[in-house]
Amino acid sequence: MAELLCDLSEERSRANLRRELLRLREAAPDLLKSEGDTLELLHCSSDVNAFQTFFNAYDWQQALALRRGVFLENFSVEDAPAFEDWLMLKRARLEEDFLHSALQLASSQETSDVEAALQTY
Repeated sequence: MAELLCDLSEERSRANLRRELLRLREAAPDLLKSEGDTLELLHCSSDVNAFQTFFNAYDWQQALALRRGVFLENFSVEDAPAFEDWLMLKRARLEEDFLHSALQLASSQETSDVEAALQTY
């Protein structure tokens, strides 16, 4: 994660990340949960997580209803090529999952008109 946010040496990036996580834990102790290399924000929700939950449950209609546009559209981090690479891949994956949901919904509605299925959302 540190490498995504900074274009510094790995050691310095990790030190900065540890410092900022400590400050965040001190300010909001119930906000973060960490286990090994995994960091989780608690008591937070996002449309992307909800979309993935519905997608993984094959609930195409609910997944499509959450579509708000391109993931982090018009957002970038200057001088952070690793973050930009991650963002590009995340956008592509979400778009692929969205289109898959639309195709599955169209199929379940016994129509080949994917455009009509998408217009509902």
